[in-house]
Parts: sequence; C-alpha cells; structure tokens
Amino acid sequence: MHALRDTHHSRNFCAIQVKTKILIVISALILGTGCGSSSGLGKSYSYKPSNVTWNGRTVNTLIENRFPEYGMGTANGCCVKAQFSMDVVTKDDKTIIGDIKNSESGDPAHFASVIFFQENQTDTVTSGFDGKFTHTIHTELERIEVNNFGYETLVLNIPKKWYLQRRRNRRKRKKKRAPTTAIMHALRDTHHSRNVSGNYQ
Repeated sequence: MHALRDTHHSRNFCAIQVKTKILIVISALILGTGCGSSSGLGKSYSYKPSNVTWNGRTVNTLIENRFPEYGMGTANGCCVKAQFSMDVVTKDDKTIIGDIKNSESGDPAHFASVIFFQENQTDTVTSGFDGKFTHTIHTELERIEVNNFGYETLVLNIPKKWYLQRRRNRRKRKKKRAPTTAIMHALRDTHHSRNVSGNYQ
C-alpha cells in the first residue's frame, strides 16, 4: 500500500512539473510576441514622442530619454506608454505657466504631477483638469519632471547657462519696451497740458 501511494504521489508531482513547464513556455511565447511587436519602437511609435516648447520655442533637446526603448530586457519593458507634450511660458523670472497634453491626441493631461527641482529645494504641483498649472520658483531651476498614470515620465533637464540666458533675454526685451512706454506717457502728458492751456485761453 505504501509503495502504491508513493508511486501515485510521484506521478502527480511529475504531472505538476510538466504543467508548470508548459505554462512557463506559453508565457514566454506570449511575452516574446508582445515584445517582438514593440521592439522596433525606436523608429515606429504607437505614441508620438514628447514635445516641449518654452516661450514659443521648441526645446526637445532638453528632454531626457525622449525616445525610450521598449522590449524584453529593457528598462521600459514591453508596455508602451503615452507621452506628454508641454508648453511653458515664463510670466516673469519666477512664475512658470504650463499646459500639459497627450502628445498624440492633444487631450489635456488631467491632474499630472509636476516636480520642480531647484538649487536648494523641490516643489510639487498638480495640473488641473485642463492640464494647466502655474508655479512660482524660488531658486535656480535645475530639472522638471512630469508624471501621470499611463504616461512615460517626462524629464526636462535645465542647464544652468541655458536657464540664465533665457532670463537675461527676457530682461533685455523688457528694457527695449520700456523707452516706448516712456515716450507714450510723455506724449500723453504733452497732449493733456495743451488741452489744459487751451481751456484757459
């Protein structure tokens, strides 16, 4: 009886091993097929790659890993994710206004997390339902990360020279506009004084 029981037990154990191996092979084939269909995504994307503009100028060279590699054994794996597009406008030297969208559909990226890495601190804000956000930075900006479920993380590295140059350019534009404003005020005051003098004649 013991011998029959042991024989029956060993047969069941072998059957389980065989089934396990079959499941492993099937899983590997499925994953291999999935990755095989997405392994060439460096050239052909299911989603358009990220796109970023800064005050109307394209700055895609600042994006880290703009063309992620998908497939088995890669950091990104087989799951192809959507990517962001972001338009940034600097209202002044400190205020940043952003508009985040799906790079392919153009739909707003609802409630995306935007992390601002600065020289001495890190701030996090969340975009609204319309994908827009406004944030005031306190020190020199070094890096921006945008995260949301189902999206590839958008990482924007801000070189110090590049950021400082943008700030200087903005100040130069302000100085160029200043004389025009002063002239307009002078003309207005002159016109006003003439009207006052005419009233007393």
